[in-house]
Amino acid sequence: MNTLILILLILATSLLGAYTISFQETTLYFGKKLASSKSLSKILQNAITPYGQNVRNIVYPGLNLVILVYGLVFYKWYLAVGFLIFTFFIATPILRSVLPKTKSDFYRQKIRKDLLKKQTQYKKSGDGERETAATELLVKFDKL
Repeated sequence: MNTLILILLILATSLLGAYTISFQETTLYFGKKLASSKSLSKILQNAITPYGQNVRNIVYPGLNLVILVYGLVFYKWYLAVGFLIFTFFIATPILRSVLPKTKSDFYRQKIRKDLLKKQTQYKKSGDGERETAATELLVKFDKL
């Protein structure tokens, strides 16, 4: 049973990691494309990064830690380290090759949908400045 749980944990972590890394690279790419300067690219990357991506950026390293701890509790220390290395350097890159490529329309549509959602939220809350900024960002994003 411990082995099955470990395999499922490694698969889930690897899949989440593959998606998280690809999405993060996409937001970085579009942030740089939208920016007129290097310092602005990080701000724009943050602006176009969906909230869920920020959560995944926190959860993914935590799951890697869970694999390590699980391995330490139920297996030998060197196996635990091996499971972690396998997850990060073998399983995650393999799953990344199966997921949509970085900068693909799949991720682009998710970013656009999130920008529209933010724009609507700003409008509902009466935050005209942020609504205008989101609208301008959407127009610029659509031209890429």
